[in-house]
Amino acid sequence: MIATTRLHGESAKAYSAFKGYVALGDQRTLPAVAELCKKSACLVGRWSARWKWQERLRTLAVEALLRVKLAPSRQPFGRYARVVQRKRAH
Repeated sequence: MIATTRLHGESAKAYSAFKGYVALGDQRTLPAVAELCKKSACLVGRWSARWKWQERLRTLAVEALLRVKLAPSRQPFGRYARVVQRKRAH
């Protein structure tokens, strides 16, 4: 499952609500999503369970951590690289 894409069978409204769920960050609650989407909290709760919002959110978090961890570093050896560069300059 790719966490950022609309799932097979997921309605556009349910997917839009999921994107709102993700965007709310620390203020994320199902009632807040319901208010944002102007839908009932009961309906949003059903969407959340059916389309596994919590699992998708965890997947997004893991993917974000991996992107940061696997991103090429500007200075792969950090402080050591700076020391070597200084010695080369002298």
